[in-house]
Amino acid sequence: MKVSPGEETLYRQSVAIEVDGKRWAPVPDSTATAEEFIAALSLLHEVHQQIRWSPWVMQDRAGEYDAALKVCGQWTSAEPEPPGKTLEEYEAELEQREAEAGAWFLAAEAQAEKDRAERAKHYDQDQAQARLAMMEEQGILDSKVRERDEILSGELFPCAPEQEKRRLLANLERDIAAET
Repeated sequence: MKVSPGEETLYRQSVAIEVDGKRWAPVPDSTATAEEFIAALSLLHEVHQQIRWSPWVMQDRAGEYDAALKVCGQWTSAEPEPPGKTLEEYEAELEQREAEAGAWFLAAEAQAEKDRAERAKHYDQDQAQARLAMMEEQGILDSKVRERDEILSGELFPCAPEQEKRRLLANLERDIAAET
């Protein structure tokens, strides 16, 4: 079939081809033929396969790759667009998600409050004060043991006279024994 130069653009725009199960059509004012497009797709696929084995393929074939991309840019998918949602459907979906999130948050908050109330029933002020006092005494004891160990290792007061160190150690030992 012979097509005149003025009709060639109209002819190209109406032609769609199928490549690997997908339909393609040239964009308006494209100059790439279907054969050039198929060859460009093939070259892109080949380079992507080779790059797995040699990272320098992209450098070595950069010119060919760029030219193939330009050819592919002159064709577009001729597949029908999948049906999309309307704005109202998106808004309804968003409202539903917000309602679900709000309900979940309120349920979690109610459960947390219920758990706090249950724990409050078992709270004993005297026991809490006794626990704090015990923790404080344990902290003081740990501090004195650490101080004693650091004096013995020479980390603490390395330049202090031996007599002063012995006096400090005796006081610490006495305090440690009294607390245990």
